[in-house]
Amino acid sequence: MSKLISIAIPAYNNPDLLDRALQSIVNQTYRPIEIIISDDNSPKNLQKIVNKYINLNLKYLEFKYFKNLENLSFYGNNCAAFLKCTGELGMFLHHDDYFTDNNCLTHCIEILDRNKNVHMVITNSIVEHNLNTMMTWNYDGWQFINGQKYVNEYLYSIAHPSFSSVIFDRNVLELLGYSETFILHTDYKTKKIHFDEAFIFIILLSLYGDVAINGKVYTCRGSPPDSYSRSNDWSSMGGSIGGLIPLLNCYFKQTKENNRKIILNVILKVYTNLKFRDLIFLPPLLKKHGNYKILIPIFMISIIIHYKAKLFKVFSLRVLKDSVKNLLYK
Repeated sequence: MSKLISIAIPAYNNPDLLDRALQSIVNQTYRPIEIIISDDNSPKNLQKIVNKYINLNLKYLEFKYFKNLENLSFYGNNCAAFLKCTGELGMFLHHDDYFTDNNCLTHCIEILDRNKNVHMVITNSIVEHNLNTMMTWNYDGWQFINGQKYVNEYLYSIAHPSFSSVIFDRNVLELLGYSETFILHTDYKTKKIHFDEAFIFIILLSLYGDVAINGKVYTCRGSPPDSYSRSNDWSSMGGSIGGLIPLLNCYFKQTKENNRKIILNVILKVYTNLKFRDLIFLPPLLKKHGNYKILIPIFMISIIIHYKAKLFKVFSLRVLKDSVKNLLYK
């Protein structure tokens, strides 16, 4: 019997798009599949769409519907969907995304099965509203990259994927402590911030194995006008405290110094857009992790870079950033 793959679908209030996503799963040639639909307390009836597929009684396709009692927001619902998965393999498929190639799962899982040091495969995805591809990775066929090299050189450049184009070994991810570093919404609920998963699942798997990448388009990243990825909340979250907090959790849970250095590089490369108001998170983070030598410089440089136009017009921020990095690595 082939390995069970769980597809985690955080869904909210758009039955037509959810229907499109579920139909694209049904069209996949691979079996068995577990489909987890986490409804974030939608005003519209999503269960009716899910029941349509449940009633088809399709062999080796199991649809599981859950509705949150309260709205958890996109990040919290993403957590809720993942934590209900039971398959050996896994992937996220946001409710407005869908498969464009019926052989996506078959091709990707064959790579995982044949290459024991590969815990994750990444394919390309087309963006619905502008028809650009998520990755500018132009290699044909499968390329195998050392995971640490991938994070350092490709993750935030030519091979930066869509969530829905990554298939991974869920068992390995959990062994690496993903659920422990995956911030639950209740941790900072009173602060009313928007969290970002920050690709922790990709970073963790990359630290402990190789990555298989294919430039072929297998999925579409849906981008309707009312999608979360096109909202003001999403645009204001990028590189901010919402992604920094999960990454700091991941950083402090690492025991290997080289792994910590790689995660720190990600933080300094991407999460450097904090505002003065974000300083309210510094005391609880210091209490939680107890490392002021790391946390205070990160907050300092992030705030300085955010306000660089007003504060430091004549200084070279590159030199400043390199100086802080050297200080942290000592």
